[in-house]
Amino acid sequence: MPSDVLADAPPTLPLRLRDATRVLHAAAERAGAMAALLKGRLPHAGYRQMLAQLLALYQSLEAALDANARLPWLQGVDREALRRVPTLLADLSAPPSALSSAPLSGALLPVTQAYCARLHALGTAADPALLAHVYTRYLGDLHGGQILHDLVQRTYPQQGCRFYEFGDTDRVQALRSGLRQALAAAPLSHADAERVLDEACWSFEQHRRLFEALAPA
Repeated sequence: MPSDVLADAPPTLPLRLRDATRVLHAAAERAGAMAALLKGRLPHAGYRQMLAQLLALYQSLEAALDANARLPWLQGVDREALRRVPTLLADLSAPPSALSSAPLSGALLPVTQAYCARLHALGTAADPALLAHVYTRYLGDLHGGQILHDLVQRTYPQQGCRFYEFGDTDRVQALRSGLRQALAAAPLSHADAERVLDEACWSFEQHRRLFEALAPA
């Protein structure tokens, strides 16, 4: 195919999502508990509280995706290989580190409750904006999450790290590629694609608020 034809091709949905969320993504990574985690300064109890909030998000997201599994815009998304609820449950069942004897609180933060309610509403409405959360969470796990795996192992030696594990390097690369292809091939109208972009921006902003709410005192 001539190079000028490729140059004129419109950007795929994953590329549009990356560009639309770039600034918000960076802000979330610099916020509160995530910034502390990346610097190795988040207490173990704080990290486990983060996992507990993420568990609630993934329970809502994966229930919504399962409820809409037959819809065209979810075809090609390997939900079984990507799902994180079992891995989060395994990590949260690990004994607390000697660094922290604080009990894990069962209370969900208001920002988490709002996020879960949003996911439930999108799932009930069979709304393709759910794809924004597939992008935000799963592609994030397959990219930055791989860096966090090693960081968590160093910082909390007794903490489980199954949340970040998808298989060997080739398997991770295949899942990344397959997920991008599924997002690019999703049969969306122009209006639906715009809604996915808006939803992804909302998602990253909610993550920033969540990490701020989890910031260590």
